[in-house]
Amino acid sequence: MQKYRKYKFEKEAKITSDFMFLTSSIFFYLCSILLKAL
Repeated sequence: MQKYRKYKFEKEAKITSDFMFLTSSIFFYLCSILLKAL
């Protein structure tokens, strides 16, 4: 049971970090477009 909970937590943590990475890369992409537009 403990092992399963640890696995679930690590899986969720990985999803969260992937999501943060995706969000930040989209953010930087939009910023570069805005800078070029200016």
